[in-house]
This record gives sequence, C-alpha cells and structure tokens, in this order.
Amino acid sequence: MLFTDYLYENSKEVWDKYLEHPFLIELGEGTLDKEKFRKYLIQDYLYLIEYAKVYAMACVKSRNMKELKKFHNGVAGSIETETANHIMYLKDFGENIEDMEFKYKLNMTNESYTSYMKSISVTGTIEEIVAAVLPCTWSYNYIGLKLKEKYKDKL
Repeated sequence: MLFTDYLYENSKEVWDKYLEHPFLIELGEGTLDKEKFRKYLIQDYLYLIEYAKVYAMACVKSRNMKELKKFHNGVAGSIETETANHIMYLKDFGENIEDMEFKYKLNMTNESYTSYMKSISVTGTIEEIVAAVLPCTWSYNYIGLKLKEKYKDKL
C-alpha cells in the first residue's frame, strides 16, 4: 500500500465530512448565494498568492532540474491558471483586480494556514513542503470529483 493510500484510508471520514459542508452542497445544487461565492473567490484569490510563494520557495530548495520544473509548474499554475477563473468571476462582480491585495485581507483561517505553509517552506525540506501543500491540492481534487459525480446535471 502506498503511503498516500494509507493516509487517505485513515482519514476518509474527514474527507467525506467536507462534502457535507453547506457551502459545497449549495454550490453543487446551484443555490449558493452570490455574495458568499464572491467572498470565497476573494479569499481564494488572496490565498493563491501566498500558496504560490510556498512553491517558489520549493523552487529555491530544488535539488535538481526535475524538482525545479515541478515546483515552477506549481507557481505558474497558481498565479496563472487557477487565478484566471477567479479574475473572470471577480470582474463580473465589479472587483478591480489590481486593488484586490490592498482592499482585502486574508481571513484568520486563511492567514493561519498560509503562514503555516510559508513557515514550512522556509524551515523545512522539499518533502515537508510537499506534505504541507498536499492537503490543499488533494482536497480540491477530491471535492471537485465528488461534486461532479453527485451534481453533474446541475454544474
């Protein structure tokens, strides 16, 4: 059994609890309040900026070209690909993207999590950095697949 399989199997109850969160249920059913969605997008946009910095530090700590390319893709994916949808929706909400970082602050939960990841990126090894970012990457994938499976006709 892979180590990641072991982690997943021993935390499956937590993964399944994600799917019971009202935000995700409302998102899947198409009933999510637009203001909640706007606030989420703002927080996630700000989060992605900090998340990219964690990958940037992993670039600095890379031991070879393969690792450097992998973490560079993480930076690029965060600041180019992932934020593109955020920017599109936030513009539809009337937000000025150039002012976002000055107008809004990370909420306490986001600040705590990104501070933790950035701390690990500065003090930890490559493996510890990967372990620090894994829950985010893994959970978004898990949630996205489950939402698609359950709400495919409504998404």
